[in-house]
This record gives sequence, C-alpha cells and structure tokens, in this order.
Amino acid sequence: MVQLYIHDVSASITRPVREMKAFQRVTLAPGESRTVEFTLRADDLRFIGTQNRPTVEPGTFRIWVAPSAEADGVNGSFVLA
Repeated sequence: MVQLYIHDVSASITRPVREMKAFQRVTLAPGESRTVEFTLRADDLRFIGTQNRPTVEPGTFRIWVAPSAEADGVNGSFVLA
C-alpha cells in the first residue's frame, strides 16, 4: 500500500504531524516497480480554523509518500500562496 500524508506547518491552529489524505493498493512482483500518482485538491488542505469555519490557509506544507505513517518514505514540501 502506498499512502500520502501531509502536515500544515504554518496553520493558525495545531495540525496533525502526519494526516493521511490518500492511498492506493499496489501489488508488485519481485523486482517490479510502478509509478503511483496522487492529486491534492483544496479540500485536502482544508481544516476547521479559528473561526470554527472550514478554511485553507497559505503557507508551507510537508508531504510524505510512504507505506505507513511511521515509515520515512519519500518526502518533500510545497508552499501554498
């Protein structure tokens, strides 16, 4: 299984360290590889903000693609303007 996690570093309230946003089940034969693609949408970045309303705030987001929340996997970041 391949899982996609994000962390909103700049949020006005404390957000989960790794919040799963998507996953795909992938079965591979020994030595086989496969490309997996995920698309993040505005709803994936939305949370209940300080005004108790759904919000998406600009800032830095960390992102991981890994087999579990505990695994290092592949990581990076992006900035939402």
